Amino acid sequence: MQKSKILLWLLLSSLQVIGLTISAHAQTVRFDPVLTPVEPGMTFELTVIGDGFASSPDGGGLSLTFNPEYFQAQSVSIDPVWTAEGIGLSTGTIDNVTGTIEGITFNSFSNVGNSFPIISISLESISAGKSSLYLDGNATNPWGSNGLLIQPEYQALEINSISNTNIPIPFWSSLFLAAALLLAERYRQRNHYKKNN
Repeated sequence: MQKSKILLWLLLSSLQVIGLTISAHAQTVRFDPVLTPVEPGMTFELTVIGDGFASSPDGGGLSLTFNPEYFQAQSVSIDPVWTAEGIGLSTGTIDNVTGTIEGITFNSFSNVGNSFPIISISLESISAGKSSLYLDGNATNPWGSNGLLIQPEYQALEINSISNTNIPIPFWSSLFLAAALLLAERYRQRNHYKKNN
């Protein structure tokens, strides 16, 4: 009898831990869509979404870090689904020197659902290279639902900024030199032919 109680307790405990683990990893905050490579000088927009939340959140906060050698943030806008006008809504502070956007907060008095848009960020690619954008929470306005703290998983995004002039200059000069030599040879052959005829 004692042995069956212990086995039942272990089974229920493991199911509870598995349930908590699944719900903790199902709630993600990520960029959507994933971008194809961008070019220096190009301005592009990224949307940050919440996905797989167990219950509709009342609100939350975000911060974003990026490499300022490759990108400059232009603007942040909060999606209209967050309806708490003037109450806890902030597009945060952009700092293009350190590569951060801090203090983004949003709240809603309505049900936003289990998957929802959060913010849109406009960025400009300023040089070629590969860099990641990182999301994190905001301690001044943590994620919550019905008075309970939510701790979503934040997913980073890697962006390639490539130049459309990837052919090195020495290649072009070699090609030009080869064309010039070919023309000079044709000219020599033509003059040689005229002399002999």
